[in-house]
Amino acid sequence: MLSSDFIDTRSWYFERLQPQFRRLNSYIDVLTAAVYDDLRKNSATFERGFYRSIIPGAVAVGVGLLLVLMLLFFILAYYVNPIYRMLRLCPALTSLRTILGYFSKNSPVKKKYPRTLYLSSAEMIASAPSA
Repeated sequence: MLSSDFIDTRSWYFERLQPQFRRLNSYIDVLTAAVYDDLRKNSATFERGFYRSIIPGAVAVGVGLLLVLMLLFFILAYYVNPIYRMLRLCPALTSLRTILGYFSKNSPVKKKYPRTLYLSSAEMIASAPSA
């Protein structure tokens, strides 16, 4: 047998160690319960705040999409559609050479559209409205 300061280990365990362990265990249980109560309160606050924070984000995304659609509409209405209308009204404008007037009298464009009025670049500049 080994020599020890505590000869009676059974009495040492039940009289000294077990009461301290039980006290420590009850302190840990109290601390755990306090932490869980705080977490429960924080999660309830987070759930209420979640909807308050998600709605402005959804509204911002919706407004952004609406602005993009409006920008597309105005670009189409004021820039693209007038060009298409001009090209539809005067088929000779489909070629860049006809716009500037750089073609000969025997041009295939002039043969295709003989009644179209073709202006030279000097005539186009002279007839342009001054700003």
